[in-house]
Amino acid sequence: MMMTRNSRMAPRESQEALSRPMCNVDRILLCCVLLVFVLSHTLELKGIMVPVLGGSDPATVQQQLAAPGMPATVNQITQEIRATTTVTSQLPPTKDDKPSCRSLMKGPNSPYRDGAFLTRRSLPVAWIPRVDGSRELQHSMCTLHRYTADEARHCLANHHLNFIGDSLTRYQFVSLVHLIHKGKYPPRWGLPFPGERCKHQDERGVGTCSPPGDANVNKEQDWQTVTPEGADEWMHFMRALGTFVFDGYMEAAGVRIKDFPFEKIAENYIYVAPAIYSTANKTRPILSYQQELGWANNPTPIHGFHYTGCAFKGMCQFTSAMARERLIRANRNEFDFEQDFIEAIGPNGVLRRELPPVDIAIYNRGYWGALEKERAEKIMPNLHSFSQGENGRCFFKTSTGGHDWVLEPERTHVQDATWSNGCGFLDFAHLTADFNTIYWQNKLPPRQMDGHVNDERDTIFWDPVHLQPWVNEELNNMLLNVLCNAHMP
Repeated sequence: MMMTRNSRMAPRESQEALSRPMCNVDRILLCCVLLVFVLSHTLELKGIMVPVLGGSDPATVQQQLAAPGMPATVNQITQEIRATTTVTSQLPPTKDDKPSCRSLMKGPNSPYRDGAFLTRRSLPVAWIPRVDGSRELQHSMCTLHRYTADEARHCLANHHLNFIGDSLTRYQFVSLVHLIHKGKYPPRWGLPFPGERCKHQDERGVGTCSPPGDANVNKEQDWQTVTPEGADEWMHFMRALGTFVFDGYMEAAGVRIKDFPFEKIAENYIYVAPAIYSTANKTRPILSYQQELGWANNPTPIHGFHYTGCAFKGMCQFTSAMARERLIRANRNEFDFEQDFIEAIGPNGVLRRELPPVDIAIYNRGYWGALEKERAEKIMPNLHSFSQGENGRCFFKTSTGGHDWVLEPERTHVQDATWSNGCGFLDFAHLTADFNTIYWQNKLPPRQMDGHVNDERDTIFWDPVHLQPWVNEELNNMLLNVLCNAHMP
């Protein structure tokens, strides 16, 4: 016969039940009963009346809690408990609590030390809205550390971090340099449109747009409004980066003007942090960017002009005379060097001669199409060697906002070539997947109420392909979590 919940147990069953260890729930309930018993007697001895909430109806209990005198009585009880109680331990975290990503990665035997799990597609991420319309990137498995400029400098000291890719990668590079050099990321939003005020304010009511007249380095559109009359906006942007924006510590060894054929564009930058960020045991961080353009498996060669070393002295000046000379030479294809990317990062490649030794390399194809299997299998072993082999780190980064025709090969044969040659796979397309549905080339859904998907789209993209500055801030914070968590004190 099956025992019901209210049936009496046989003596033997009763004895067995009494002899079984109490579960955690039983202990908690018993402690609560004893606590209420002791407190009620203690408070009655002190002349405090303890109200009794009667009935199981929630509405009845709510009325009793709202009765006159109840808040004061509850406050008295609370004060008595605080005065006579000593906390000796904390309750264990609930299943909803998350560990920090740093704690997961720091253990010497941790399986998460390389940070690969942080961009893995099987682990969701979320973009949590901020007051100013930007969003914060959060991970489902652990709490991301929010890296300060000092922490980023400490982590990247003794390292040369090299970014290779198109304009999407360039903006991520410039955003990270801005944090290292200026102690903060670029403003989350660019300049307001002419005649408008900044419509983005943080929780303190402070605007998070670029200040008037101060073009955002993560938004090339801004430079149209600050370029001197008669000057080219692109050349002005490059000269600004290579002169005053970073106080002479970034060298722009390239050339570009508006509507310039992409096969003649050369955008190569190197930044060396000021000497104040070096110590007796650590050298200052170096960050560089090498541009690769061109469709799929027929990209333009890596080309450009020699670096002078001015970034190490903080004395870089990209003059108008230099700009004119480089423009003439580029039109004649008279670059100082030119080599296919596979050879450029190979054992005798030009990038090994032009750059200080690189020990962290991040390669991305951007919107120019995915690599075919044969080319990927040639690039990745060279990238591993280029970044000092087992003594460094190399990564392939998927394209943010990428289409399926790009992501499918990146996540199959490109990923296989990346892993088989000892490099990491940064699936940043997974991080921004939520934005792909409102990508500029996708058809807009019909207007709903008084809003429109375009309102959301404008808060993520500032043109058909480029992301608002705040997105690069979040992506760089994720990158720092991958690179730094296991090694920071």
